[in-house]
Amino acid sequence: MKPGIYELYKLSPLQVNKRTNPFIDDDYEFKLTKSTLSTLSFEDTPQNFKLIIKPSKNNVWPELESQIGKETIIAGYVNKSGYSKGDKIGHFVVTNVRPLVLNRNVPTSIMPDQVDKTYTFNGVEYAIFQKGNMNIVRSGDISGILYANKNDSIWKIFTHIKDLSGSSNNPYLMDYQNGKLYVMVVDTYGAGSGEGIGKLLSLASGANTWNLESCFYYGWSQERFNEIVSSTKNLPEAIKKYITSLPQNLSTLSSDSKKHCSDFQLIQD
Repeated sequence: MKPGIYELYKLSPLQVNKRTNPFIDDDYEFKLTKSTLSTLSFEDTPQNFKLIIKPSKNNVWPELESQIGKETIIAGYVNKSGYSKGDKIGHFVVTNVRPLVLNRNVPTSIMPDQVDKTYTFNGVEYAIFQKGNMNIVRSGDISGILYANKNDSIWKIFTHIKDLSGSSNNPYLMDYQNGKLYVMVVDTYGAGSGEGIGKLLSLASGANTWNLESCFYYGWSQERFNEIVSSTKNLPEAIKKYITSLPQNLSTLSSDSKKHCSDFQLIQD
């Protein structure tokens, strides 16, 4: 298998060995089904082939552990020395883990692997779907929010993002607070490694227009950001705390960065 970016679909763990120490390179070990290996383009895979899952950062471990025994999408890249024809072991460095959404079908305009996180607010289910860009590995070229009622067999598009001036925005998180639906959107205008300009938008109950609540630099200490969101359990408040934690050179957006606060639209379908 050539080095590059890949997605593992329907990962089927038949045997799992947990690492004994977080600082020892002794990772989860999976046997994969032949159909999965074919999707990954492993050629002439030995019968007892095993794939060693190596998270890129320690904060990926809880995500990986939460999906053991489940059908899962794992995003990452193949180690350059991790596989050669005829070997029985391959190495896959994991950058993101998320459930494979199987409870209903997606619209024909998007692919199943584009669906990321799901939420339930006031009895309505929502899911964010993302497109491929320099920060995120996905197969599609549109992004937005899906919705469905409990017994629906298919997701419907609730909102899609229209990029302007060459921007590339994806929804990252959602929340519902005080009668407003919130979504955090991030583009690729950052220093790299997943960084970009983050925007928090809100949609009041019964409204058709999203309002910009805040615009900030996203990606500096992503682990810190995730910790704040997890402990606060309120996305608008978490973003306020995150902004105050930014170093001085990032706490205020430059005039060039500020233009990316509005070079996109959230359009209700």
